[in-house]
Amino acid sequence: MEKADLLIKNTKVYNSYLKCFMPADVYVQDGRIYYVDTRQENALSPDEVLDGSGCLMLPGFIDIHMHIESSMMTPVSFGERAASCGVTTLVSEPHEIANVMGVQGIHEMINGAKDSPIDIFYGIPSSVPSTNESLETTGGVIGFEEMKHLMREEGVVCVGEIMNYRQIVKGTEMEITFLVTLERKIRRLLLRATALS
Repeated sequence: MEKADLLIKNTKVYNSYLKCFMPADVYVQDGRIYYVDTRQENALSPDEVLDGSGCLMLPGFIDIHMHIESSMMTPVSFGERAASCGVTTLVSEPHEIANVMGVQGIHEMINGAKDSPIDIFYGIPSSVPSTNESLETTGGVIGFEEMKHLMREEGVVCVGEIMNYRQIVKGTEMEITFLVTLERKIRRLLLRATALS
C-alpha cells in the first residue's frame, strides 16, 4: 500500500465547486495535501493519524487586493496575522509606499516580505501620484519606465488599481496605456516567432 506522512481522519472538507462541506479523510505528503478520500476507504498507509472529528477544512484564502502599508504593519507581521485567519496568499498593491518612496519603497517592501509565512505577490501601482504632480507632492513618480522596470521584479504579477479617474474621464493617454500596448506588441512578436519556428 502506498505511504503518506499524515492522515487527518473524519474531517469535513469544503468543496468550493459544490459550495458545501463533505466528510473526507485527508492525506498529507511532504507538507502538502496529497489525496482527499471522500469515500473514506483507507486508501493510503499513513505514518501519523490525527482525528479531525468536529473540525472543518477549507482551502487557504486569497486576498486579491490589499494595501499592507495601510495596516501600519510590516509585510512579515501582516503575513503572520493573515495566516492566523486562514489567508495563505495575497496580492499587495504598494501604492501608498510608492507615493512616499517611489520604486525604492516598492523594492524595500518586496524585500521585507521574504520571510513572510504567506505568499505575497505585488501589483504595480499605476497612478503615482494618484492625480498629478501639480496637485500632490509625492516622494516618487511611477510612469511607463518605472512600470517596465517593476514588471521584471520577482513576485510582481499584475497592475494595481487606476486611481486617476480624471485622466480616464478626459480620455487622455495614461502611463498604464503605454505599458499595456507594449505588452500586446511583445505577445504578438512571440506568437509570430513561435509560428515561424
